[in-house]
Amino acid sequence: MKQSKSSAQGSSKDSELVVKVKEHIASETVFTSTISAWLPYKHYGFSTVDVENGKQSVFVHESCIVNNEERNVKTGSLIQFQLLWNQAHPRPKAINVKLL
Repeated sequence: MKQSKSSAQGSSKDSELVVKVKEHIASETVFTSTISAWLPYKHYGFSTVDVENGKQSVFVHESCIVNNEERNVKTGSLIQFQLLWNQAHPRPKAINVKLL
């Protein structure tokens, strides 16, 4: 990581980081769904959840699997997770993912 040359630059970058973190909105609701598509060579896949206005596709990355079961994930696996929304991405990301 590159260090800033002055404390003023460091403060500016820290402020930008705080703003970016605040753009993420985490859901307290726990969802249960199946993996609709898993790409093992890319280490991620997708699931679908029911939301107020229909169905929502959810991005699932193996690094967010908390019970050390990432090697056992496949299409059709049942998972439990929370959602994280980021304004920069079109779909929410699954966090705190547990393979059931």
